[in-house]
Amino acid sequence: MPSEAVLQPGVHSSTLASVLALAGARWNDRPFLSWDGETVTYAALCRDADRVAGALLAAGVAKGDAVAIMLDNRPEYLAAWFGASRIGAIEVSVNNAFKGEILRYVLAHSDARVLICQIDYLEQVLAHSNDLTQLRHVVVVGGEPRARRSGHIDLTVWSDFRDLAGDSVPDCAVAPTDVAQISYTSGTTGRSKGVLISHNRIVQTGADMVDLRGIDTSDVLYTCLPLFHGNAKYLTVVPALLAGAQVALGKRFSASGFWDEVRAYEATQFNYLGVMIAILGKQRPGPRDRDHQLRLGWGAGAPHDQIDTFEARFGVTLVEGYGLTEAGIPLSNLPSERRVGSCGKALPGYEVQLVDEDDEPVPVGAVGEIVIRPQRANTTMLGYHKMPEETLERFRNLWLHTGDLARMDVDGFFYFVDRAKDAIRRRGENISSQEIEVVLNAHPDVLESAAVPVPSELTDEDVLAVVHPRPGSNPTPEALFAYCEENMPYFWVPRYLRIVDEPLPRTQTNKIEKHKLRAVGPGADAFERKGSSPQPRTEEETGGA
Repeated sequence: MPSEAVLQPGVHSSTLASVLALAGARWNDRPFLSWDGETVTYAALCRDADRVAGALLAAGVAKGDAVAIMLDNRPEYLAAWFGASRIGAIEVSVNNAFKGEILRYVLAHSDARVLICQIDYLEQVLAHSNDLTQLRHVVVVGGEPRARRSGHIDLTVWSDFRDLAGDSVPDCAVAPTDVAQISYTSGTTGRSKGVLISHNRIVQTGADMVDLRGIDTSDVLYTCLPLFHGNAKYLTVVPALLAGAQVALGKRFSASGFWDEVRAYEATQFNYLGVMIAILGKQRPGPRDRDHQLRLGWGAGAPHDQIDTFEARFGVTLVEGYGLTEAGIPLSNLPSERRVGSCGKALPGYEVQLVDEDDEPVPVGAVGEIVIRPQRANTTMLGYHKMPEETLERFRNLWLHTGDLARMDVDGFFYFVDRAKDAIRRRGENISSQEIEVVLNAHPDVLESAAVPVPSELTDEDVLAVVHPRPGSNPTPEALFAYCEENMPYFWVPRYLRIVDEPLPRTQTNKIEKHKLRAVGPGADAFERKGSSPQPRTEEETGGA
């Protein structure tokens, strides 16, 4: 870590609030955040976080209470996140595409007492107000609500909420091992799991990125990925705080606007999802392809056969790694030691193995499940919120089981193969097939359904839903697509739909044989969803959502 960094090399155990305070004291009036023509200094971010912290205390929030945030990329997100962390409250990251049952579930399951919500999403939240008995306050950002109360929930605009703060925020006893965040992930079957993430885990992941990518005060770190995901938080915002760098925050990914934004911000590094590399590579070559200051991109899932071409065309080094919400970044290539197609070697502080179904190590070159054991305390998740059995299962035999399959070569480089669990990876989002099925099965004309991944022409996967109607009903594909759009986040909505007359294939234990449905794929009898989207975005833009 550069000598100017706020934490000494190797000393990464800290809280988010202490990192922010150290950074504010050291870099004070240096620009920290650039967003949509605005600039926020380190000192201003500290002041904004303190105002939010004081307002939360005035609203009755105490250490350990959950504060949910449902915002687009904007400065208020950082103020809310660090303000909650300042008093030991737990930030609940809410995907701004959530609606219907998944939105109700996340807010209820997390026990959020306060929600800081963009006006665009307020009605979706209030539709579930009767079920959200724990939620007492909604702070509205970006507009005025029609009323100041909805049932038992008080509605306050952002400016009025900030005015609740007193002159100073009392010191709060927050420890590096305390829970800082609940992040809901759909990496496996079943309901979304709330991953309990400590302050120390977040700071450690950011410090690892500073070390790995050589980030220093001269860097401008660009991200257009959403702040409700860990990527933007842990791999851009926290490393910038630690190293005295600047964050350039895009609103969302747009292939047509990406390079112009990178040039305008004079960005030197960026984070990506594999689909972004695929989409950018499809843009028409032009004379300004190398007219920028980017030197390095860090991410995962870029198409292996496009990495060399991308680097040669745009003059940017792509460094691939592997990470997950539960464990940070255990694997990565290095800028100085890379193998195309690999997600790298185990980073310092992690022991990584590949094991079979009995948790026995597999030979070099064989496919096995990635399991992780941290060599530093409190650098993996603390567990799943309210899910002790799932937590024990994930940590069985003293290893954190990822559910991901890989192989390793003789030099210790890992190569991702597939997911062992029944999950779908679409446009950088992990989707639980069961949660799609819960929504579809609630349709009055659907007897049963199954959601499975199918190959995408870009990268990751698309969603195929196979539906068996109730006897006597005859649902149209148009009606089912419309129902999905109304009741699902946009990235859950199937691209393909097959309506079948026969019951879905099942095992002797009555489980749907999804491998058979995947093998058939969309087929000639499938309907493809085209021309409609619940989000006012083009196909090129949905890659960063």
